[in-house]
Amino acid sequence: MLRLFTALAVPFDIAETLRRRQTGLPGARWRPTDHLHITLSFYG
Repeated sequence: MLRLFTALAVPFDIAETLRRRQTGLPGARWRPTDHLHITLSFYG
């Protein structure tokens, strides 16, 4: 399935901070740090 969206990349220092805080959320499925982004619009 093709997923199209417009997004902004998360700066490395912010992505690293988020990565360190990812523990403690049971059942969460985290993506690798280099895949983090902020979705602005999702087209399908």
